[in-house]
Amino acid sequence: MSNDARQKNYKHRGLDSEELRKRREDLNITLRKQKREEQHFKRRNLASTNEPETTTPFGVSGAGTQPSGPSEPVKIQYQL
Repeated sequence: MSNDARQKNYKHRGLDSEELRKRREDLNITLRKQKREEQHFKRRNLASTNEPETTTPFGVSGAGTQPSGPSEPVKIQYQL
């Protein structure tokens, strides 16, 4: 590696301020896009877990649901 190449890589010494500004802007843009995508993924995951399930287990309709309407109290008989 030549002396000029080493000088350019060392703390961006060989680059002008305009080039450094463009690099910083590009880096900030990519970081913002990544953060936005992460937030979208988080929202999608939360939205998918909060949605009510429309399918019933094993294809049986009404499985695991309480009957609607008034119900009679259960009378329990104890044997002594």
